[in-house]
Parts: sequence; C-alpha cells; structure tokens
Amino acid sequence: GSKTLERNTAAGDEEGFLLEGFSREILSAVHGDDMTISVLLFFVISLINFYYVRKNSIRDGIVKSFLVTFFILLISTELLSVFNIITFQSILVIWFISTLLVIVDIVLNWQVVQTQFLHQIKEAKSYRVNRTGNLIIFLGIITCLILLVTLLIALKAPPNNFDSMTYHMARVSHWIQNQSVRYYPTAIPRQNYSMPLAEFGILHLQILSRGDHLANLVQWFSFLISVVLVSLISRELNISKQGQWISASVAATLPMVIMQSTSTQNDLVVGAFCLSFAYFLIRLNRDLNRDALFFCSISIGFALATKGTSYIYCAAIGISIGIVTLLGKKWKEIWKYIQNYILVIVLALLLNVGIYSRNIHLYKNPISPPNQRTVSEEISLKVLFSNLVRNGGAHLATPIEASNQILNTGVRNLLGAEIENPASTFNNSPYQIKFYISDDDSGNFLHFLLLSSSILVLPLLMRKHPGWSKGIFLSVILSILFYSLLFKWQPWGGRLQTPIFLLGSVLITYLIDNYLTQRAIPGAIVTLLFLACIPYLLLNPIRPVMPFWEDDTVFYNSPTKEILYDRVTSYVNQYPALKEKMASFTSLFYEGRSVLHTQRKELYFLGDFSLHDGYRGATKMVRDLDPHEVGLLMDSNDWEYPIWVLLKQHATRKPITIYHLEVEDISKELKVLNNPFPDIVLVTKEETTKRGHIPGYELI
Repeated sequence: GSKTLERNTAAGDEEGFLLEGFSREILSAVHGDDMTISVLLFFVISLINFYYVRKNSIRDGIVKSFLVTFFILLISTELLSVFNIITFQSILVIWFISTLLVIVDIVLNWQVVQTQFLHQIKEAKSYRVNRTGNLIIFLGIITCLILLVTLLIALKAPPNNFDSMTYHMARVSHWIQNQSVRYYPTAIPRQNYSMPLAEFGILHLQILSRGDHLANLVQWFSFLISVVLVSLISRELNISKQGQWISASVAATLPMVIMQSTSTQNDLVVGAFCLSFAYFLIRLNRDLNRDALFFCSISIGFALATKGTSYIYCAAIGISIGIVTLLGKKWKEIWKYIQNYILVIVLALLLNVGIYSRNIHLYKNPISPPNQRTVSEEISLKVLFSNLVRNGGAHLATPIEASNQILNTGVRNLLGAEIENPASTFNNSPYQIKFYISDDDSGNFLHFLLLSSSILVLPLLMRKHPGWSKGIFLSVILSILFYSLLFKWQPWGGRLQTPIFLLGSVLITYLIDNYLTQRAIPGAIVTLLFLACIPYLLLNPIRPVMPFWEDDTVFYNSPTKEILYDRVTSYVNQYPALKEKMASFTSLFYEGRSVLHTQRKELYFLGDFSLHDGYRGATKMVRDLDPHEVGLLMDSNDWEYPIWVLLKQHATRKPITIYHLEVEDISKELKVLNNPFPDIVLVTKEETTKRGHIPGYELI
C-alpha cells in the first residue's frame, strides 16, 4: 500500500481556458470519433485542392499539403505542450480552425477551382492510350496494388515491432497522460531524447481517434508521399512520363519500404522529408522564389526533427545539389544562392528549437546523449571500407543459405579482424549475411544490384546530360559514404539506409529511361521487382496477411470439397515426402495468425509471443485491483507499450497514473510529483525479478 497523491490541476489550465471553452461549443454541436478524423481528412483534401488550383499539379499539391500538415502539427504540439493542454478538445480545435481557413480561401477562389477542374476533364477526354500508355497503366496498377495492400495492413495491424513496444508508442502514451511532450523520468532513455516528429503525428491521431488504429498511417502516408516525390524528382531530371511511373514503381517495390510502411517506426517519415528537401532545393535553385524557399526549409527542418540520421543525408543532398548549382556561376550569383541556403538552414533549425532546448536542458547536447552508441568511435579509411563492404553485403542475402555462407566467408576473408572492430561495430554484434523478412533486418537485394549498377555505369553515360542528374548522383554517393564513415555497422542498418534507396530509385530510373528503353525491358524489370516484393508484402512475421483463414474449414464448407480437397488429400497421403513439402506451403493459407482474423490483442505480441500470457495476466490483475497509481520497474529494452494498451490508458487520460520507478538514467533528476510508493508495481527489470521482492510490497 502507499499514500495517494492528490490530483492537482495541471499547470497552465488557466491559460488554456478560452481554447477549451471554444472547443466544447464545437463538440456540443457534433459528436463522435469519426467526426474528428473527418475533420483532419477534410483538412488534408482541402489543402491539396488549395495548392492544386494554384500550380495545376496534383503531385505538387499532395506533397505541399503533407508538409503543411506537419508544419501545423509540429507548431501546435509545441505550443500546446507549453501550457500542458495537449488534449482532445485542444487538438480538435486546431484542426477545425485550420480546415476552416483553407475552406474560406477555396470559396474566395472558387472561379479558379472551376476553371482548373474543367480543364482537367477536357485533358482526360483527349487522352489516348498507346503502347507507352499501356505500360503506364501496368505500372500504375502495380504501384496502387502495393499501396492498397499496405494500407489494409496498416489499418488492420496494431503497432507491434520492437522499437514501438519499447519507446515509439510508449512515449506517446506518456505525453497523452502528461498532456505535454516535456521530458519525464524513464528507464528507457530513447523515449526522451529521440527526435519526436513522427510520434507527434501519431499523438494527434491517437488522441483524435481515441485509440491506435490509425497509428501506422503516419508511415504509410510517408510511403505514399515518397512514391510521389520520387516521380517528381524524376520529372526535374527530364525523365519521361513513362519513366516517372517507373520511378514510382521502383520505390514502391523496395522490400524495406514495404515493411516500414505498416509500422510506427520513423525511417520512411525521414525518407519522405529527405526526398522533399532534395526536390524543393532543386526548385529553389531553379526559380529562387519564396514558395520553394519555405518548403525547402520546412522539409529539412522536419527531417532533422524526425531522426538523427537525417543530418548526414540532408548534408549530402545540400552539398551535392549546391555544388552542381554553383559551378560556373559568377560571384554575385553565388552570393545570392548562399544567402538563400543560410536562410533555409536558419529556418530549419528554428523549427527544432523546442526539441533542442529539451535535450540541452537534460543531456547538455541538442541531438542526443554524449554516450550515443551508434556513432562510430573511429573515423578512418579502414572503417569506411569495412562498413561499405558489410553494409553492402547485408543486402545480398537470399533465401539460398549456401549462397549466404559463401558471401559470409568472402567478407570475413576480405576484412579479417576488422569485421569485429568494436569501434565500428554496434555493441559487438556478430556480422552475418542472412535472409530475413523483418522490419529491421530485411535487405533490398534486387534494388541494391540495380543501384550499384547505376552508380558504376552512369558516370560514363552522364557526361552529355546537363541538369540535376549529377546532383542526385552525387547525393546518393555522399549519403553512402557519410553513413558508412560516421555510423557503426548495425544488424538493422538496412532500415536506416531507407532514404538512400528511395533517392537511389531515381538513379535506377534514370538509367532505365535513358539507356534501357528497348522493347519490354522496363516492364520486365518492374515485373521482376514486383514478384520479388510479394513475400515482404504478405509474409511479414509480425504483421502477416497470409494465412487467409484460421484453419481449413473453408475447404469443408466448399461445394467442391470432394473434388478439390478429398481427392488431393488422398493422393498426397500416399507420398509422405510430398505431403511434408506441401504442408509448409498449404499452411500459408489456413494455419497461423493473420491481421485479417487474429484478435488485435494477440497481434501486439507477434514480435515475441512468449510475453503474451504474462502481460495479459498481470494487467488483468491490475484492472481488478483498480489502483490510482501504477509504477514500472523496467530495463532499457523492455516492452512498455502493451501495458498501456491492456490497461486502456494509451489514448486517453484516465484516473490511473503510470510512471517509472528507480530510474538510473539522468532523467531521474527531473522534478515531477510522482509517488515513490505507488499502489501497484509492474516489474520486468531483470535485476528486480531475480531479487524476487520489493521492500514494502507483496508479490502477487
């Protein structure tokens, strides 16, 4: 037992009084969670229309709407956090007012909207399908099919990968409880110092929908935007319309991109922002207008606010495109460009002031704690070569184990003792080339081969091609070099390299569109990429689409049972070896868990189902005891988010308060009014479980 702290009104409630009161007036007229999501969706659609009627480009409109949505999201989250009023009512008001302003502008420009709409109808009627058009239709079908299947998975599956269970989603639950994104004592330091913008998006969706059913959409929409941006950058490189569709298909079939698009990690989000930075930097250098300057600035600002790896990728993009732009220019022109670049960087850093200030206050470092384990401790040509070989080799894994063993042996013989260099290897992780279908460890085999070929061949072919192609080529090269030089080799490095492969999709397309257009080669390449990505699309072990049914009852209920099932079964039973081989294949269709039919509470644990019974049993006991406070004793890599879900505390602020105890991280210095003796303590910390008791508490 323990004393119970009095529930005090959160600081800043007075400041938020007018905003809260206005929101209640809105809620009194309209109710329901569907309405809140409709407000956000209608805002995005309206914003796309807003930009579309001005630029006559639906792709530009979609990208700009995506960026403006995140601009409102970042600014509003930081402001509401200052006054401790990150609540359902406050967030709803933010999006309601934003939508209203866009609608007013559309109404004022209604004549322009009508004109553009009629123009597009006229163009559509005059469009004729030819041989090129048939290929474009084929490419469009492939791209849309991947987008639709991943959207289904994103909506049906809960967040359930390792990082989401430990910190991505857990930090969102803390923010909702605290009504602020301020730092708090935690045994999982990444919940505080990791760049938060992707989770800000989840935060808004979580609060508005009162659940996590839409949490995966932040990454999925980033997937959609990345596909669009790859095609737009291709357009800037004077790649044909067919080539732009090829680039979209190449990006959409990236195995790691497909895996990421249905999760709540942030690699696709940062990839989308890096692509938008590249696109709008090209536009800024070409046009030197305020529109491009604004979107270029917020793109790099958002990338920096999403993930630490973005610093090297944005540096590579900025240096490369900047060099290509400034070469051959006179000093007066160069100074004008430099002024714009300085302004872009300043505005980008200003967007991150809130994040930097919180990190500096606690960690004395604007980006991460000084003991960050992922940064290489040795910068040398030896480390660069070693990491280039190891990072590249990881993408060459195939389902053929013999091939993987040959590659492993070759890499070990080539690198010798350097393969285990602790200064350039994360946490002494053993290096191995092994085939995975995984959010963290999957490689991009075919895309790696195509990108490597493009990097080797294009310098010989690109000499007569002026324009931005050289800037994109150099961006990819520098991104690869910076990543391999500055970051330790990590088993999950393929995930962190997502922005490289997205930008590399443009290079692959440039090669195909300019030099491999003969007959059916483009269609054959995309078809091969699509077939190779199907396992990643349907067989993700923690978010599987297959099997389609829970068991084989579908066969028994079928009118063709006697022909289709009984006869085949009777035949197969005569050959045990054949039966064993077929069992592993047929089980894909009717045995095991799937996002289509498995209970959502089970799907949370597919990353490690051995935890299921313990978490379900413990949280049921907590709910039965109805405590006021629940303390957590955890190690830095323990799963926290399922506790919030099973206690139904993950999306709304409830009477139960959940917080960490006996924190060893520097965050223990933060002054918060948490009771050191909560009613119940949930323990996953290995040291405590071995000890078997906590003074003053009974083990239940």
